[in-house]
Amino acid sequence: MEPKMSESSPYVNIEHELSKSTQVAARAARAAQDVESCAPLLVGTESYEWAAISNLDVFFARVYRYWHGRGLLPILVSGLLNIAVLAFTIAFSGFLLIFVNWGALAAGIIFGLYWIWTLSHFAWELRGMAEVKHFMNNKLGVSERQVGMMTWAEVVHKIVLIQRTTRLSIARDLNEHYKRETASCF
Repeated sequence: MEPKMSESSPYVNIEHELSKSTQVAARAARAAQDVESCAPLLVGTESYEWAAISNLDVFFARVYRYWHGRGLLPILVSGLLNIAVLAFTIAFSGFLLIFVNWGALAAGIIFGLYWIWTLSHFAWELRGMAEVKHFMNNKLGVSERQVGMMTWAEVVHKIVLIQRTTRLSIARDLNEHYKRETASCF
């Protein structure tokens, strides 16, 4: 005769935990099948690619800045001109400060530090813009010349369409209108 186990028995708890882990595994398998069913049908040598971006907010802010600046070259020229104008302003202010009052020379150091900060910020931003240029040219097929003639809505539409072959977000499909909804197939 088998001993009768009570509900508080450790064997019952283990069976319950195994049952829960089996249910979680089954749900994960169904979710994987759902994702596969959403994958587009590809022809020939086409492939489905994952390009998950770690921070979509920063990425889309850079894409917007790239579009708004009309490409990498205009952003580069604008940034370099701003740095040159700032350098002239600091040099001229320093020249005036030196010849007007020797005690005010410390203010020139502050301007110099500000110029260095602006230069380093520009270099950091330029790196991100180069990544966006690569994305726009290679993934979206948009040249810098075309960026100058596109509306923001067209850029967003192309990004949504690229989801068919390149996943940008692991969590959900992107669409032109942000809504909290379950992932759906295009």
